[in-house]
Amino acid sequence: MNIFKQLLELIYPAFCQICDLKLNSEEEYLCHKCLYPIRISPSPFYPKSYKYLQEVWSWAIYENIMKKCIHLVKYKQKDYIFNLFKKPLIEFFERNSIMKNVDIITFVPLYSSKLRERTFNQAEIIAKVPASYYEIPLRNLLQKTIKTLPQHNFDKYKRIENVKGSFTVEDKEIIRKRKILIVDDILTTGATINECSKVLLEAGAKKVYGFTLLRGG
Repeated sequence: MNIFKQLLELIYPAFCQICDLKLNSEEEYLCHKCLYPIRISPSPFYPKSYKYLQEVWSWAIYENIMKKCIHLVKYKQKDYIFNLFKKPLIEFFERNSIMKNVDIITFVPLYSSKLRERTFNQAEIIAKVPASYYEIPLRNLLQKTIKTLPQHNFDKYKRIENVKGSFTVEDKEIIRKRKILIVDDILTTGATINECSKVLLEAGAKKVYGFTLLRGG
């Protein structure tokens, strides 16, 4: 470590975004103690209810520290925390050969007013990681045209009804006969990503795969 960096850390010490513990020179955003309990998800999996998806992968389980991280991103605008997961995400993509059949990457869109309120789409930020590394086109293929109620308000079957018909395709020509990876932040019942996949297939996509940063335990 150079002297300038040591001086900078002395004057402006960094603290863990979760537990406020002072970070050492090898840590960034979160301390090792908070990172250690993160459970990596076994993948891929093939839930019967996701009938429009070829395969679905999720990097880790949505619990404990990761719940707090998502809260910081969504409601405290600390989206830079996602930078911490770039390397492990790429390692996960490589280990599972996720990109071998993908032509285009897209993401679950937010309704326009929600996007203005939040100023960013967390699913898009996640999607940029494989798009940049593998140099595969990242396109905003979907638009959310109906403002739906938050999915956590409903059970599994109500969630399916809540999102039905709420997405449309922006450009059918670009997806025709293409194999698409659609990215989201959290997968619980899968209603949202499944509905998006249905719309993409109806618009001419050849196959649709799914990836989420997290899934419910």
